Amino acid sequence: AANRAGIERNDLLLSAGGEVLTGVDSLLRWLSGDRVGVAAEAVLLRRGDIRRFGVTPVERGAGA
Repeated sequence: AANRAGIERNDLLLSAGGEVLTGVDSLLRWLSGDRVGVAAEAVLLRRGDIRRFGVTPVERGAGA
C-alpha cells in the first residue's frame, strides 16, 4: 500500500495529517481505525528533498 501512496524505499516519513512522526510507534498510533478512508497530507524526505503528497489509509489487506 505504501508504494501506491508514492512512498519509496529509503524515504523518511516526517509527518502525516499534521502530526510529527518520530518512529514506527507514532506512525502506528496515527494509523488508528478512525483515520481509515480519510485523506491526509504526508511529508517525507527523499534524497535530501522535502516532498508533500496526499495519502488515504486503508484497512490492512484491503485492495491487496
